[in-house]
Amino acid sequence: MGEERGSLHVSDSNGLDHRDNDDQSRTLDIYPLSSYYFASKEAIPVKVEAPADRLYRLKSNYAAYGLRTCVEAVILVELFKHPHVRRDTWKMGEERGSLHVSDSNGLDHRDNNDQSRTLDIYPLSSYYFASKEAIPVKVELFKHPHVLLLQIRNCIFKLPGGRLRPGESEIDGLKRKLSRKLCINADGDGIPWEVGECLGAWWRHDFESLLCRDLPSRVESPKECTKLYVVQLPDCRRFIAPKNQKLLAIPLCQIANNNETYGPIISGVPEMLSNFTINIVED
Repeated sequence: MGEERGSLHVSDSNGLDHRDNDDQSRTLDIYPLSSYYFASKEAIPVKVEAPADRLYRLKSNYAAYGLRTCVEAVILVELFKHPHVRRDTWKMGEERGSLHVSDSNGLDHRDNNDQSRTLDIYPLSSYYFASKEAIPVKVELFKHPHVLLLQIRNCIFKLPGGRLRPGESEIDGLKRKLSRKLCINADGDGIPWEVGECLGAWWRHDFESLLCRDLPSRVESPKECTKLYVVQLPDCRRFIAPKNQKLLAIPLCQIANNNETYGPIISGVPEMLSNFTINIVED
């Protein structure tokens, strides 16, 4: 349905188990990666700040505009990954005891009195080795939901999105950010972004704390809120990512609980999606 081009990088994966949900409004259709076109555009500058400078900026913006609100998109695609070889069970013999090689002159047996357990071995040079026609094996390809991430400086992973402008709605702000980061220009490409349900929110209690899922009742003035939204893709779209960022397709099973690599927000996405029925649409 489309040609894969540009800077999309695909990671390895295993499987994912989805829960069924009777609520049809929570069904998420995903399409094959081959349905989409990928290319690159001019780099978008990335802020590089010292911790002290960032802290000063956060405090200044909070004093001027109040709560900092960010929105990020969870965008899924489907991909065939990893061939899985179906193996029959082979029984070559019974495993008995342990074999210990003592030196080149013979074997050291644990039970020397048991002659049935004596094993004679010969030099490798006594044998002839060659090859023959390959033996066919059965290979199955499994489909896996992947989430699209942006990678910055080869070490930072982010969901597409960003900070809202003062007075901007969450939906409009997310659409603006997606067009700026994933379209040829900020005006988009004529295909509207379909922003769906909010999956959850993460909070920063103060300027120096990490983002967390829960907002304690004692915290009356949180400093930052990051909300995640599902974005439903159509069956075709063009993704144009900045040259200084890589657009990655990462399997959900790889990011699940992988806080060390992807951080707390991204690694929590599979759990947030567990109430959705993921419907993989065939070509």
